Amino acid sequence: MNNINAKEILEIAIQNEMNGVEFYAGLSENVSDINTKKALVELSKQEAEHVETVKKLINKLVEDNKKLDYYDDPEELLYLHAIADSAMGHSNEIPTFTDNLAALHYAVSLEIKSIEFYKQLLQMLQPDTEQNIVEILIKQEKTHVKELYKLIKEHE
Repeated sequence: MNNINAKEILEIAIQNEMNGVEFYAGLSENVSDINTKKALVELSKQEAEHVETVKKLINKLVEDNKKLDYYDDPEELLYLHAIADSAMGHSNEIPTFTDNLAALHYAVSLEIKSIEFYKQLLQMLQPDTEQNIVEILIKQEKTHVKELYKLIKEHE
């Protein structure tokens, strides 16, 4: 396995967020409740903003000519890829749900996986701006969990 640097790890994060954009956009088309649909469309937009946040971090790393240390533990790297692949529905298919509540529970489970992914990512980055950006992403993903959970409570 090749070594990986901070920029490459963040590119995995971009893919994770792009998966989230597609997931929420597709899921919004599969629910019947208008409030749920609006919330899912908004979450898709927020995931798109996360993509831009990570891209800005990569650009900052490149502009600052920071030393991009290589992460070379193959076991941990495989674990990171596995989390990223499962975090936001890495498959090309968005599940169809028979009710809005099931869709919302599924979305919460993916957000929690995404948070786990970012927590692992946080441990691999330098303890400066790189970590600060990932901490912001974790906070944003936690906000998504809260928003989804509010919707779940409305449907129960």
